[in-house]
Amino acid sequence: MKKTSKKVIAVTLSASMLLGGSMTAMAATTNPDISQREIDHKTAAKNIAAQGMVLMENKNNSLPISAKKGTKVALFGQGVYNTIKGGTGSGAVNQRDNVTIQQGFENAGYDIVDTDLIDQMQALWRQDGGGSGGGMFSSNWVNERSYADVDGALEKVDAAAEQTDTAIYVISRNSGEFRDRTATAGDYYLSADEQANLTVLGQKFDNVVVVLNVGGIIDTKFFDEIKGLDSMLLMSQAGMTGGDALVEVLNGTVNPSGKLTDTWPVNFDDNPSSATFANNDGNTAQEVYNDDIFVGYRYYDTFGKDVAYEFGYGGSYTKFAMNTQSVTADKDKVTVKVKVKNTGSVSGKEVAEVYFSAPEGNLDKPYQELAGYAKTDELAPGESQVLTITYDTTEMGSYDTDKAAYVMEDGDYIIRVGNSSRNTHVAGKISVAEDTITEQYSNLMVPVKDNPNVADDEKYPTLEPMTTEGATPITYDGEADEIAAASTIAVDFTGYKAPEIIKENEDVDVYVSNTTQTQYLKAENKDGATGKISRVEKGNANSSDYTVTYNEHVKKFDGDFSKATLMDVKLKKLSIEQFVSALSLEELAELVNGHSGDATVKGVAGSTWRNDTKGITPVNLSDGPAGLRITQSYKDGDQTYYQYATAWPIGTLLAQTWDTDQIYAYGEGVGEEMEEFGIGCWLAPGMNIHRNALCGRNFEYYSEDPVVVGITGTAATLGVQSNKGVGVTIKHYALNSQETNRNAENNTVSERAIREIYLKGFEAVVKQAQPMAIMTSYNQNNGRPAADDYDLCTAFARDEWGFQGMIMTDWGGGQSVPMYEMHAGNDLVCPGKGASQILKAFISEPDWTKDGYVNMETRYKQVDDGKGNLITVPEEVPNFGGYKLDLNGTMTVSTTVAKNVALNGKIAELVEQGYATVTAGSRNTTVTYKVSRDAEVSSEQVISLGDLQKAAINICNFIMDSTEFAKAHGFTAQSLNEKYADILKDITSHSKDAVQSTVADKGLQKLINTVKDLDSSEYTADSWKALEDAVAAAKDVVAKADASQSEIDAAVNGIIEALGNLEYGVQTLHLETAIEAAEAILADADNYESVDALKAAADAGKAVLAKADATQAEIDAAADAVLAELSKLAEKADRASLKKLVDAAEKLTDGKYTSDSIAKLNDAISKAKDALENGDEAAIAGAYEDLIDAITNLEMKGNKAALKAMLEKAAAILADTDAYVASTIDGLATVKADAQNVYDNADAVQSEINAAVKSLTLKIAAARLLGDVNGDGAVTTSDSVSVLAASAELTSLDADATASADVNGDGVADTLDAAVILQTAAEK
Repeated sequence: MKKTSKKVIAVTLSASMLLGGSMTAMAATTNPDISQREIDHKTAAKNIAAQGMVLMENKNNSLPISAKKGTKVALFGQGVYNTIKGGTGSGAVNQRDNVTIQQGFENAGYDIVDTDLIDQMQALWRQDGGGSGGGMFSSNWVNERSYADVDGALEKVDAAAEQTDTAIYVISRNSGEFRDRTATAGDYYLSADEQANLTVLGQKFDNVVVVLNVGGIIDTKFFDEIKGLDSMLLMSQAGMTGGDALVEVLNGTVNPSGKLTDTWPVNFDDNPSSATFANNDGNTAQEVYNDDIFVGYRYYDTFGKDVAYEFGYGGSYTKFAMNTQSVTADKDKVTVKVKVKNTGSVSGKEVAEVYFSAPEGNLDKPYQELAGYAKTDELAPGESQVLTITYDTTEMGSYDTDKAAYVMEDGDYIIRVGNSSRNTHVAGKISVAEDTITEQYSNLMVPVKDNPNVADDEKYPTLEPMTTEGATPITYDGEADEIAAASTIAVDFTGYKAPEIIKENEDVDVYVSNTTQTQYLKAENKDGATGKISRVEKGNANSSDYTVTYNEHVKKFDGDFSKATLMDVKLKKLSIEQFVSALSLEELAELVNGHSGDATVKGVAGSTWRNDTKGITPVNLSDGPAGLRITQSYKDGDQTYYQYATAWPIGTLLAQTWDTDQIYAYGEGVGEEMEEFGIGCWLAPGMNIHRNALCGRNFEYYSEDPVVVGITGTAATLGVQSNKGVGVTIKHYALNSQETNRNAENNTVSERAIREIYLKGFEAVVKQAQPMAIMTSYNQNNGRPAADDYDLCTAFARDEWGFQGMIMTDWGGGQSVPMYEMHAGNDLVCPGKGASQILKAFISEPDWTKDGYVNMETRYKQVDDGKGNLITVPEEVPNFGGYKLDLNGTMTVSTTVAKNVALNGKIAELVEQGYATVTAGSRNTTVTYKVSRDAEVSSEQVISLGDLQKAAINICNFIMDSTEFAKAHGFTAQSLNEKYADILKDITSHSKDAVQSTVADKGLQKLINTVKDLDSSEYTADSWKALEDAVAAAKDVVAKADASQSEIDAAVNGIIEALGNLEYGVQTLHLETAIEAAEAILADADNYESVDALKAAADAGKAVLAKADATQAEIDAAADAVLAELSKLAEKADRASLKKLVDAAEKLTDGKYTSDSIAKLNDAISKAKDALENGDEAAIAGAYEDLIDAITNLEMKGNKAALKAMLEKAAAILADTDAYVASTIDGLATVKADAQNVYDNADAVQSEINAAVKSLTLKIAAARLLGDVNGDGAVTTSDSVSVLAASAELTSLDADATASADVNGDGVADTLDAAVILQTAAEK
């Protein structure tokens, strides 16, 4: 069965989460205790966080550390106790708690040996202002002091080093909304204190692990500059359970599989945007994107720049082999199949990344661009999986502004496959015979100097896009040969017709029915009539005037729809167009404004408008993207309510998983909480490009690469919108790549870069997931505020991409003007600037004074002169514009007065009369007047009523899709995934075959693991070397992604043969015995005529014993020589010499010799003992000689070293049979018994022994632990994940795996078994 990305189920959620059952939708609770949902989602957040952490360095395999409880570790750095879960601003989450790194180690049972120092440093950190609120950009962000400057700190470091070899140093950083980071010490660079502290640790500890608790890139040159640093892990900012997740990665419970989604440069200045980013050039008003399409690796790879860590890079505790099986292509799709095999010794996951290199042509192009990717399931050692990665062929096109089209230029498109941008190999070539336009559009967002609608372009800089002229891209040995040898696929575009979406105008429809206020029509009131709108949108200090012209077209309905409600529309009693045609101008103005006061969930950012008469239910809008930002607890009367949401990992860490299932699960979890609390719309995810490391909100965003942004955003959106009545808001649309001066700055950028880089991710999510909403950004792009830009909001999002949802402003709207937003296609003004900001597009505003009243104006009226004649006379009246004061008026207008300005005296009078109200605020005073429309005053109308109506339609559809609307009207909401199922597209997708592992594969890996348990010191160097060679050859076979069965079989047999030929180390006891007997004689040399020959033989024997590499033959020869000389002196042997020889000989009867030769030795020993008791000198001499002969004739037994080791392993298994799958150990007892008989046979020949070793070893290798689902010989959390995946029908298990998974013995492998396996793994 194949597993596809279309069928996405949250298999990464913990077993307890899957076992928790469905959750009844509810709002705030009165129960302060932690809920099951909180527990489940915390576990899910931890699992996801662990998958996104990136192993950046691991010298000498210093990681993982021991997972054994009680293991001693030393923790250093402020991140240990001040662990940053995520950035500040609207991206923060108000969760119940946050697991620090220190708590994570404590939870895992570690012995932290330097808690006194941690407490001391934390106290000083707080004393210095740390931890008192805010983030990096408030005055209380401080870095920890140098240990050299803290009394007793260095001594405590020394004390810690005496207790453990392992030091873990945590570098933390924070950033957030409103301000960008800086390329200074303590932020992008280490502080001097951090440098000093790491230097000390490098000198004191054998194993120093650096953990980066950061939301973005920092300078990493320190790792090579400071001696003694061993490993470095990018923890990122991992949400509320980050401390627990980190420990699981550091100790190998989870094998790190995260990959970088950004290039980490060697130097900050290597990034081409660094010199002018934000305020680096002293200009915060204009940001010029001269780096153009060369962002991130597209720049570094194209221009051959060295990098610290490349895009897509990430280490592992195991090894993988990657083999491209096929590349196929036609004019529609490119499909790449990649086989990934775990060739290491522990389970793990790997990512296959597919890139393309477009041919040189008229357009400059990057060296390579990511096209798609996929991540394997958990692969046990020896297991493999085929990943299929597919993308639209036209995605390889480049945008040509001269043609206003995407073009695939002629030539070869090189397909590359690897696991990072600098570790790829050529997999194939796709040939295009001639330049082909693949998509025809209009240029929409050209730089100001190319835009005829801008009156004055002098305020704007000139764009000078980077080119590849003179560039030398990266390469690698053999690249040219690979390209030449690669097979070529010709893609024929004959008959291909490029889709054409040409912007012709900005016209709008206006809907008219019986009650429509037709005075606001620019066209005649008849069906099909056309009216013209033309205006100049006034610029500000950083922008110029902009001319807008379009037509409105009347569409008439017969009927009065003024009594209809939005539920009537839902029930299809009337159309949405008919409904909005009956809304008054005032109602439309209220509807398109956010209304925070109408929110029904405490702490959300705002909501849409509420109107019970019209059945318009407010939809709650909650901040994100790391979770729901709502009030944790609040009081309503005497009752306290609780709303604890989950703080998930930050956006960048999510993307670093490169795992759409993980990201979908995260989105699904957020969506569940939205349903629970009654929040219809989530103001997330963040989709902006990581153009520069200093962007303050990079932590919310995903990557420097638009494909990663699009795939990640799609998975998150689909996850959230799988829940009923809830949806996401992709933001900040567009080019919000810096926070500095965001409400005033302008970005100058090419149309090509906008399309290929900065909008590409948004486009992918719209086409593949249809988000509920889009949020525009504060900034200008090419002279247009984002929310006022028709091309951005309508021509791109709706016309080109087919966006179906609603568009809203960011909070406050930045530089946009609400009435202009309506025409642009920005539907909702958030959090709401008041209906008057919309009404002034139709009704002239009052001429306000600074003191809260209006200026007077001269009006002329006709009066009777008393003679019956009408004359015109002037009159001074208050200038309320198109309004007039009216006690019965249904409208209001307001103005604000600065706190230090006295109110106009007229206001008190109007307040007393009931015309006005005064509300005092902390910074100003608001004066509000009751008014109605003054029909005698002619107002200039600058937008169409149709502009408001189209916004109203999008907002009403948004409301009808929401969980709030469904609950208010008593029906079950539909999920947006269901609603849009028929129109969702696949631009980039992937699928996974089932994990593969042959029986021989598993047996080979187990044999390799078996050898690990043997002690090389017990065997001869030659026999051990032969076994090592056999194992090395087997590992080579395992490392091959496509090893043949014959290669596997040969490797298995090679290890078995080497095991059978293991020899114990040389036997020296008989030589030692002979020398001992010789020394007894030499001690009493006077009894003998000459002992010189014996002494020479004994000395030679001692010399042989002293040789470390003495062979058995040398030992035997030396022993024979000593024994021969002893035999010559036997006739002179005395009683004492015989006694010592007997004592020595008895040491030889330990079972290392054949039974016959030992029997003869025992007989000689017995006779010698008799001689010692009763014999005369002749008897003693004869016994001495006989004993020498018996020793000389001892015969070594067959080599049973390997057989003994295997018998011990078999005994251990049979002593704990309940721990194994019964079918896998069936017959083991019989095989063991047969092997034991061979072992017990003193005269077994070597061939018999070897046969017994082979049979028993293979039977042991087949034994499978209960819970060892993936067959790697251990029960780990990955086995639990395998069961969950199988129970969700994402993968299948073979018979042995199924039997192993059924740990509770109920006959099925399901989530209950997964929970038990998870608990077992945790206990271990």
